[in-house]
Amino acid sequence: MLITRQFSGLSFNLILGAEISKKFGIKFIEKAQKAILENEQSEKVLKRSEAIFALGILGTNTCLERLRSKTNYLDNHHSGQRLRSLAMNGDNETLHEILAQNAPQAQAPMKISGGTYSIWFNSPPALITDIARSHLTNWLQNKKIPLCFCLETIALFGDSYDTDILVTIIKKTEVKKEFYQACNALNVINVKLLLSLLKKLIDEKHFSSHYAKRALLSYGI
Repeated sequence: MLITRQFSGLSFNLILGAEISKKFGIKFIEKAQKAILENEQSEKVLKRSEAIFALGILGTNTCLERLRSKTNYLDNHHSGQRLRSLAMNGDNETLHEILAQNAPQAQAPMKISGGTYSIWFNSPPALITDIARSHLTNWLQNKKIPLCFCLETIALFGDSYDTDILVTIIKKTEVKKEFYQACNALNVINVKLLLSLLKKLIDEKHFSSHYAKRALLSYGI
């Protein structure tokens, strides 16, 4: 078969090869894995980069072990490329590590970008949204959990499912940035509900009524 000759000669696109081999079963997966592992140590930067991402696509235990390995880096970008491959191919452990790393930093008043922060937002939306939702739910039992990173995620990928938790956060958080981030997320999902909630907080002289007034002003109301 053509695919067999391509694997044998290493004359194929590694990413495409990983995707195809998963559809043809263990025999082809093993051939692809061998070729991709070899190319992951290539001195050719582009071929190595392609192989690193292909390892995440193939996703066998051996492939994941290579990506999680802290050894045999060939340049300063190698470790970051392995991490990116794990995250962008939906490795749950890696995504939780990125969350743990960035959640405290996202509480700062400045805007964060680059590094693993950017990797998170380029990872599978359904997966990072589920992780963010779980994080927000856990906050109900532990108000020390930082929320801004996950609220930014919900603002990008959330939907009406998130309405209740966002309303609760707006009512109960005592952290200024969390209040505004939750308002921003709810504004994306249901602006009518947000405006009604902010007016209610002001009328009730809620402890966040000052933030609510500023939020309304920012929306031109």
